[in-house]
Amino acid sequence: MFRRKKNRDEITNIELTEGMMICPEYQGSENRMKTLLLKGVLVYLLVMGVMGSYLSALDIRFSWVALHVVIFLCTMYCAALYYSKLWQDIGYLLLLGAMAAGGCLLGKYINSGFYSVANDLSEAASEFFDSNAMRSYGEQVGNRYFAVTVSMSYIGCVCCVIANILVSRKMRCGIVLLAAAGTLAMPLYLEKEPSFLYTVMLLAGTVLCFMIRSGGHYRLTFDNHAYTWKEKKRRIDYVYSSAGLAQLICAVLTGSVLLLGVANLLYPRTLHQQIRGTSQMKKDSLEIVENVSMLGIAGLFNFYPNTGGLTSGTLGGVSTIRYDYETDLKIRFAPYTQNRIYFKSFTGNEYLPFRNRWQRQTDETGQAVAERVDITTDRMKNNYRKGKKNTGKGKIAVKNVAAATGVYLPYYSEDISQEVYPGAELIYTFYPSLSGQKLKGLSDERKQALADWRDVPEEDMKAVSSLCQAAGLSGSLSVRENVQRLAQYYQENIPYSYRPGATPYQEDFVNYFLTKNRRGYCAHFASAATLAFRYIGIPARYVEGYAVDPQDVSEEGTIEYDEKYEAYYEGTSEVGKTAVVSVNVTDANAHAWVEVYDESLGWQVADVTPVSGEKEEDNGLWKRILNFLGAGGNSQDDTGGKASGNDTSPIVQQMKRTSIYISVVVAAVLVTAFPVIICGKHVVWLWHFWRSDRNDRLILVYQRRLKHIAARHPSLTENKNYKDQLNWLVRHGYWQADVVRLEKAVSILEKAGFSKQTVSSQEYKLIRSGFCRNNKSAGADAGRK
Repeated sequence: MFRRKKNRDEITNIELTEGMMICPEYQGSENRMKTLLLKGVLVYLLVMGVMGSYLSALDIRFSWVALHVVIFLCTMYCAALYYSKLWQDIGYLLLLGAMAAGGCLLGKYINSGFYSVANDLSEAASEFFDSNAMRSYGEQVGNRYFAVTVSMSYIGCVCCVIANILVSRKMRCGIVLLAAAGTLAMPLYLEKEPSFLYTVMLLAGTVLCFMIRSGGHYRLTFDNHAYTWKEKKRRIDYVYSSAGLAQLICAVLTGSVLLLGVANLLYPRTLHQQIRGTSQMKKDSLEIVENVSMLGIAGLFNFYPNTGGLTSGTLGGVSTIRYDYETDLKIRFAPYTQNRIYFKSFTGNEYLPFRNRWQRQTDETGQAVAERVDITTDRMKNNYRKGKKNTGKGKIAVKNVAAATGVYLPYYSEDISQEVYPGAELIYTFYPSLSGQKLKGLSDERKQALADWRDVPEEDMKAVSSLCQAAGLSGSLSVRENVQRLAQYYQENIPYSYRPGATPYQEDFVNYFLTKNRRGYCAHFASAATLAFRYIGIPARYVEGYAVDPQDVSEEGTIEYDEKYEAYYEGTSEVGKTAVVSVNVTDANAHAWVEVYDESLGWQVADVTPVSGEKEEDNGLWKRILNFLGAGGNSQDDTGGKASGNDTSPIVQQMKRTSIYISVVVAAVLVTAFPVIICGKHVVWLWHFWRSDRNDRLILVYQRRLKHIAARHPSLTENKNYKDQLNWLVRHGYWQADVVRLEKAVSILEKAGFSKQTVSSQEYKLIRSGFCRNNKSAGADAGRK
């Protein structure tokens, strides 16, 4: 309180010249209620503009008239609260009570209407992304029209209160516009365009906010004064001006209508829909936005750390696969085949629906069964020892660099219990399955496989049956034919995705993948394939581990010249005798696949995961920033063509040429606008200069020099009279006190500014010559002194 009084006393003596000073406490009167209600109109434009744009973009049906009336009355009431402090306190209490009572009495309708709008947004997202996955909220009221009207009216009142506090009183328009942008982001992303009326209202409200704030017309007081003194900014600002504000609102509304109307004529919606393309940034973010729209914020997160494929059977918690490409394992071996080499780490027996994980084989008591060597491996070993054709024996050294402790078993090895600890190295002996190699004496293993690896949960039976039917799988076909058919169906109908989105809460992993999401990575395809093969009678099991391709060996492998080939491989080799190589295996090699049982071959790998057509998620920060900004790639699609919208019809081509012409004209106007404005301001100043007498010319020249200096030294603006200004100029080296004495210069300027006597030409030249020619050197000299 004392500080404010002191400031008031200080600012009452702002001397312009000797005998003349300004009194900021003089403030004219104004009918403040008119201004308050006009501020309410501004809030009404903003709130109704945002809500109307959102609801009209989604084409939601409800009573628009009721919403307009409720929001308009609420904004007028909120704006009038600032007429007096007493009424503000009482009015807000009444409003709070009314809203609390409305929330209690109409809570059912408010919730149901809000859920209806959320369902409409989810439906629009599902249609845009061409996905069956859609979030659905339970609507408690059957009459959606009435429920949405009540809900949007109540939410609109809440928005009016918040916006009125931010805008009508303090003009915190940035927060309001940020909230508006967040609200309209999703409909605009889904290419849902709002109606013309609400676009005009939102544009007008936004422009008015910035214009009024820039003009100092904000921070309402509880006095009837039209002006107020801003001590920090050292200026007088308007607070209330109903006539000026009304004119400004009308002008901005008219300008907004004309601007958007002309824009619609030059660039109609039909033209935009025909020639628009999808930006690279939007392409890169499509699946992320789809995950959020379908799954909520959980669609952005991974719920367990390993996203390459090794999850020990845990499913559904990976939203986006991001590789770090750091070495997990380092293997050393002699290449013997041109096919992919697999290293098993986890074998899943029982799929637990809705718990979304595979469980290792257990006994009747639920205890995990120890891994056993398959008869398939035993038969391959025996065939090799007997010297049969197409048999071999190999060794692979596996060094655990940064992987979890576990078994990383090559096919077909008896070392099923040999775990590799981090930092340790273990050599596995295996007997490879080569082309044309058939086995005999597998009847006992076949019976065991049919007994242990045929279970399909009842909860997944319908989705798996539909998959088998769609892919053409049948028990009458061979195992190989069924594997090929399912792999082809996956490739043609369900895309591989590095960003599949996490499985929603209380959804089954396989059912969600097959019936709603319809995209995934290796764990999705392998899980569904395992159940599909079991459904048609083929024993199958889910497997996780690492897969190393021939190109990994040829491109990333290092030849070990000190190692002998014979120490790592014996027998038939599909690639002939080669050198021993070492290969770094990263998390990008982590994989999930299926093992199926063939009567003549035993357990075989069935990898049905389709080839990915999208880019891998790059974990580099700079790369991801560039991709987000649209600079991380070109704007062409995978087929080499440009983005969508390449219609070659004459009408579309003409529209394109017209839009390009308009764009060039707009760009040219924007480029030339700045120099034109600068030149125009200079011409206006010269026009005023030549029309003025000698006194006014001197003041114009003096003020212009002060303006240029104040651009570099804002502290100059704190000096209001000629004497203080000249003293400041002398101190900072901008005025030559030895050429023109300070007292004489003050006298000349006061004479030119406040007297009817005309300054002489000699006095005019004297003031102009008083300014230093080289301000920088003069300022430096003054600083050294």
